Amino acid sequence: ADTPLGSLIVFNSMPAGDTQNIRQYFTVPNLQDGRYYLGALIDIHNHVDEKDESNNAPFRSNSITLSHPGVPDLEATTLSLSSSQWIVGNQISATLTEKNTGNASAGNHESQLYLSTNNNITTSDTPLGNAIAFAAISAGGQASKNITFTVPSKSSGTYYIGVITDSRNQVTESNENNNARPREGTVSIVSQSYIQLNWPFPNSSYQSPNGWGITNGSGGLWHGGGDYHAQDWNLSGSNDCGVSFASPIKGKVIL
Repeated sequence: ADTPLGSLIVFNSMPAGDTQNIRQYFTVPNLQDGRYYLGALIDIHNHVDEKDESNNAPFRSNSITLSHPGVPDLEATTLSLSSSQWIVGNQISATLTEKNTGNASAGNHESQLYLSTNNNITTSDTPLGNAIAFAAISAGGQASKNITFTVPSKSSGTYYIGVITDSRNQVTESNENNNARPREGTVSIVSQSYIQLNWPFPNSSYQSPNGWGITNGSGGLWHGGGDYHAQDWNLSGSNDCGVSFASPIKGKVIL
């Protein structure tokens, strides 16, 4: 069946040989993109007995083309971090790249990074830093933004980081379901109250091979809960700095 356009057009009585012109406005219907023909049915309810009823369906000989307006679609393509080993209170730098995969420009908008205990990123997760402001991105274009944020106070463990693109819904998109995306991989968070350094202690002294050392302060070494704790010890950049203990130990030292 054909699609009606607008409301019925009402004509007054017409004497023989008369002509009437009536302007009609209508809304373009939501049809598939493509080529169409425009026509009319005269005396659609057969109110008039006519000499020839077969010529009541004239049509416009030239076709018209119908198309939908373009719509943008924003997606996060990459999210890189300065480090995946985080310490509470430290600063982390991130770079977020977004792409507009739609067929129209995406206007100014904001996106937000989140820290999560799983790879399902939602607004109930912990936001990282301020919202990231993006200017308009043309159809098929992309843009990158840098952000620095402070590692929030969290229990030590493994976490996921992700982004919600257009987090304030400032842009109408063709697909609103692809705006939340986790970053591949995880990050490790260590509470600022301690830093774990793991190495074997094969004998009574340890020599650092990496250009730094640890020297004994006033706290000495004590044992608690299976771990050795070094209190008031000092990290040093000296290549020849080592650690000496009264007896051989193996395990991890927590500073």
